[in-house]
Amino acid sequence: VALRHRFEGDEAFDELLTSNKQMILDGFTHQDVPFEAVVEAVQPARSLNHQPLVQVMFVLQNTGNEGGKGLETAFEGIEAEAFGNDARLNGKFELSINIAETPDGLAGGLHYATQLFDEKTAERIAAMYGRLLRAIAKAPQTSIMQLPLLSANERHELITGFNDTAEDYA
Repeated sequence: VALRHRFEGDEAFDELLTSNKQMILDGFTHQDVPFEAVVEAVQPARSLNHQPLVQVMFVLQNTGNEGGKGLETAFEGIEAEAFGNDARLNGKFELSINIAETPDGLAGGLHYATQLFDEKTAERIAAMYGRLLRAIAKAPQTSIMQLPLLSANERHELITGFNDTAEDYA
């Protein structure tokens, strides 16, 4: 189901969630329509550089996990475990986040277009997503513009390190 939301920037995450609830429920009434049929009906401007309509996909598998277990990784205090790989998802989108409910909690994976992202960038994206989820769980009433994506070190490097361009001139 392709969904679009325009953020105002000052709304709290819990308010955003509430305001999107009906849009999401309405979208699920059309979940059986193939994505290709939606693209054909909308007829967006086509480009060979990216998928039509959406470039990022989020998948929540909450009807049972059919994937296997394997690689275990940790992202700043979040335990992650690979849960199978649906080859149909690989390469279709620039980025896809796949989350599945398991008996032990949520498990997730990140698929990315290797033409656009290298492994290190994908790891940073996963770490940012984990940081964002922890912040939302801790304080869901926080404005979405105030939710952290960067670690303290990354923020310092971005604001201070990259702007340290002072030069002495004669």
